[in-house]
Order: sequence, then C-alpha cells, then structure tokens
Amino acid sequence: MMVIQHSSLSQTIDILLNWCADNDILIDPRLQVRGDDDGAIGVYSNDICVIDPGTSLVHIRKSSVLSARSCCLSEYMPHIFSGPESQLTLSLALYTEMLNARSSRWFGYLQSLPSHTVDLPLFWGHGSSMDDTSHDRDAALKWLKGTEVERCLQRQPGLSLEAINSYYTDVAEPLIKQRGLSSIPNLKGFHRAFSLVSSRAFLVDAYHGLSMVPIADAFNHSLENQVHLETEFNVCSQCGSFEECPHDDDDDSGDPSSKNIHSPVNLHAMPRQDTIHSGLMDFDAYYEMVSNAPILPGSEVFNTYGETLTNAQLLCQYGFVVSFNENDHISWDLADVYQSFTNTSVKHSLTLSGLEAGYATVLRNLVFHGVFARLSESSLVYRHSEAPHSDLCLDGDGKISHQLWVALAFPFCVEGNGDNSSQESFDVISVLDKLKALFELQLAVEWQVEIGVASGDSSRRHCGNPTASRLVRLAELVISLCSQRKNSLGAHVSGHAAELDLNAILDAVPHDMHRTRDILNMVITERSILDSCESSWKELSAAVFL
Repeated sequence: MMVIQHSSLSQTIDILLNWCADNDILIDPRLQVRGDDDGAIGVYSNDICVIDPGTSLVHIRKSSVLSARSCCLSEYMPHIFSGPESQLTLSLALYTEMLNARSSRWFGYLQSLPSHTVDLPLFWGHGSSMDDTSHDRDAALKWLKGTEVERCLQRQPGLSLEAINSYYTDVAEPLIKQRGLSSIPNLKGFHRAFSLVSSRAFLVDAYHGLSMVPIADAFNHSLENQVHLETEFNVCSQCGSFEECPHDDDDDSGDPSSKNIHSPVNLHAMPRQDTIHSGLMDFDAYYEMVSNAPILPGSEVFNTYGETLTNAQLLCQYGFVVSFNENDHISWDLADVYQSFTNTSVKHSLTLSGLEAGYATVLRNLVFHGVFARLSESSLVYRHSEAPHSDLCLDGDGKISHQLWVALAFPFCVEGNGDNSSQESFDVISVLDKLKALFELQLAVEWQVEIGVASGDSSRRHCGNPTASRLVRLAELVISLCSQRKNSLGAHVSGHAAELDLNAILDAVPHDMHRTRDILNMVITERSILDSCESSWKELSAAVFL
C-alpha cells in the first residue's frame, strides 16, 4: 500500500497526474488515481461500466521510467542487469533524484512516494531505541526467529543490511559527493530509497533493467489481480530499440547485452500480448498496464507483485502481508534435512556431500523411472515446481513436496549400495526401484488410513517387510523435522512456540504493534502447518504396524 504523509493528499495526486500528462503517461479515463482516509493512494475504476479483459489501460512512455540508464548520474554508474547489485544500483539512481528534489525531472512522481522508509524486516534492528515503535520492533524480532521470514532474509546475503550500508559507504556516498549534488546524502535517506526500490521496482526490459515505473507502482497488490504490466523485454540493451539498430551487428559477439538476452523467469512485468487499443500511437515507445480480468465499476484495481509469493516474501520485499495467503509454506535446505537424521534413531552412513550428490542424481531420474507416477493419489505428498531454494517444503495443507520426500527417503534406499557415502557410484536403478516400492507402499497405507482399517487386518502383512521398515523410518524423519521446526519458532522468546497458547498471546498484543502481530500470525500459521503434517505422518506410521 502506498501511504503519503503530506499535508494535502489531493494536491499530491494532482501534482503526480500533471507530471504524468507532461511526460506522456496516458491513463484511461475509466480509471482514477485517488487516495483514502488513511492517506493511501490506489487506482480505482469509475462507476460507468465494466472494463473487459485485454484492455490496455495505461500507456507509460519508456523515457519516463527512472533507472540507472536514465538518472542524472547515468554516465557514472554501472548498468547492472540482474542480481542484488541491480537493486543497489537502482537505489543509488533513485536517491540521486530524490536529493535533486524540485530540480529532478521526476519530481512530480517522487513527491507522491512515501516519505518514510518502507517497513521492511531488514531495517527492524536498525531503528532508534528511543522511537515510539522500538518495543514493537524488538518483540517482532524475537518472534521472527526460526520463521520463514528469517529464512527469507538469510537467502539474500547480497542484500543484507551490512551489504547495503557498505554499498552506500563505498559507492553511493563518494559518487554523490564527487558529482556535487546540492543536497548532502545520508545513510537514512539511502535506506529509504532502497526500501522504495524493494517494494516498487519492475524489471522492464534489457535496456532499462530494474526501474521505477510511475503509475504502474500505484496499483496495490492482490492475488486476485485485474491488471499487470506488459513490456517487450528483448530490446537492444545499448539503445533500447526493439527495431533493427546499429548494435544488431554485435549480436554474434557473445555479448550478453545484445537483443538475444533472455529475461529471467520471475518478472514483475509480463511479455507483451495483443491488447485492445484505441487510436493510433507508437506502441513500441510505451510500457502498458493491461487488464487480465473484468474490472467492475467503482472498485479498486489491483496488480499482483507475484502470484506465488508467500507472506514471508511479501513482508521481506514489500513490507506487508495478506490474510489467508494460500501460498504460505515452510521450507528447509539439505543441511537441515541432514541434521534431522542426527536427531532421530534413524541410522545411515551418508555424509552431507553424499546426500547432496545422491539427491541430485535421483531427482534427475525420477520421471523416467516412474517413481511418482501415482503422485496425485497421495494425501501426504504433492508435486512441487517452485524455485530450487524452496524445493524442500510443506505446503499450506501440511503436505510435503516430492523433493523433500526424496531427500528424506534416499538415505534408507542407498543402504547396501557401497560404503563410500560421499560418492555418486551407488546403483541408481536399485535406489529408484526401492523409492518406487516405498512410495507404492505409502499409498497403500494412506488408503488404509483413509478407509479406517482396524487392527488385526491385512496391514499386519507389512511387519518385517524391509520396505515397511523404511516407511516407518521415513515417517519418523518427517515427524522429527516438524518437531524441530516448531521448537525453533520464536527461539528468542521464553518458552517454545510449540507449547505456547499463541492465540492468547496474539490477543494480548496491542493493535498498534502491527509488526509483532504480523509475525505472530505467521508463527501461528507455520505451527498449524507443522502440526497438520506431523499428525498425518504419525497416523501413517501407526497404521504400518497395527
């Protein structure tokens, strides 16, 4: 949500819209940019008619975006295309224009941005102990331990607070002072610029790269979005042309900055599609906000910052969470999985490097061997296709990803396939056969649990079966993994979250302590997911030896 702390919100919006008109940003008259009583800016439809999907609603002149290519210090800045440094570079570009204030050609846009640092967890430990939110920050940081929020922060080492501060000290401040900008820079101001980039920037094309896109960033987020930003990504990275240009001769040079560059998988902006236009214009000179669902009269119009983002990701990058986020999950890495082996009675001979090598080998061959041919029949395991860093996870229903299942089951199935635990020379086919048999047995036991098979029936046939023994050990590992995570939630809080009445604790937290309340709600969600998974696998384990 975009919040303004100016004396007159309507005046702020008027200045923004006048600036848009001067800079060739065209907004469909059926849309209104307006504020509410809380000082938040959003985009709304008028009360006239339904807007059809596929309608181009905002045309944003490419020259109006603020990027490392277009800012006042562009010639002195590296044009980093991707990775953490691209976010830092855009933060520097934005900060230089903020320091220019009214002399910046983006002033009409910049004055509409929040005047405070966006409330990202990254900065919670940086505030003054004397401000009126310090108690909220301190409490939230204690509950944050062991949660997906903490893991999300740890997965971005290039964007840690230390890295941001070092970039400011080593790169941003010297360049700003060297170029003689009228305002004096400071770290607090750079933090604000970084937070705005984190929460608002779009990766638009191979020329501008990560950019601040006026009006596109005025649409608030919802998983049930009606619009999205469309761009033509594969333009010349040297001049921005989509048509033939003099730099085309460089395409065969192996230069990654040529038009042949491929855009990353996860972008804020979507590839341009055929849309409904009116009138004549040079559409290659614009980015477009396009409707992807019917927009009802008199309603707020939402973009999505990512259809699969969890609340942990939303909080870390954008500074807010949503209610009942169906994308929420709990993740581990292979080191966590390996550690879980040492905390149970399960015996194995693998080293961590052996687990990593074997896991990768097995994953490459799963499909061809048909290990999960009947995966859709399982109520405990699901097919997960997210980014590699979150492959090993539970979904919101407490199901484990097929990758986590393999990582936990692999050590039992590699037994007897060689003594060198760090090698990849185990019999892959033999291991895959054991994994397939293990999953087939799991499905059979799941079915018995579902129909309520009683003690003394056919499930006793599993006793003494090596595959059944592996299934019990697998269940023990899943249960242990869940238990360990529950005990780590809120690790700096007195008492384990697994044993506390979290709902009662939440009820006692004042509503103005929104950080603590957000984190507590996430802890409650994570514990619920873990409880569900743990309960299901305990039931499965008990059914193997009734």
